Amino acid sequence: MAYLVELDVDDFGSLDGPEDSFPVSVVDHNWLGVPYPAVASVVSFEWEPGETADTPDVFWYPQMRDWVCSKRAYDVLAGAASPDLHLIAEGRLDESPVFVVQVVSVLDVVDRESSIIDRYPSYEILQFPTFIRSASATVASRIFRVPGSATMIFMGETVKQAIDNAGIKGFRFTPIDWSE
Repeated sequence: MAYLVELDVDDFGSLDGPEDSFPVSVVDHNWLGVPYPAVASVVSFEWEPGETADTPDVFWYPQMRDWVCSKRAYDVLAGAASPDLHLIAEGRLDESPVFVVQVVSVLDVVDRESSIIDRYPSYEILQFPTFIRSASATVASRIFRVPGSATMIFMGETVKQAIDNAGIKGFRFTPIDWSE
């Protein structure tokens, strides 16, 4: 099984922090496999709680993709899929360390015939993918993007199990279908 991974912003809120700490605008950076430049200074964040007012382990920071992780979440994710993560910056939330990470792996596992794709004369937008069944072993222990979608992040079953077993809060998972 593979999953589309999203941050549950409604329930858990977001972070606020300085925009000038990051050297490249989020809209100018190529997020498909190109590591964002590392930030040398420690970034201070403030948390704006969501509906549950429960502190998550992974946060949304609107000025930066992808995730800001607590130390516990970072350790679990790095342990389960370390080659797929790039550490952009270390930060502080109150007195706790947090880590700004980018998913840098891009895997070409989409079955384009079975996926939902909006097609236009000069480009296409992947709305929701179906993955090639033969790639199931490849994606099991990975966190990745797919070609043509800089905003969608996916996770394999082994990584999700590690997150679930550790009780990591903040993600929302949508199962991805496999083509036959």
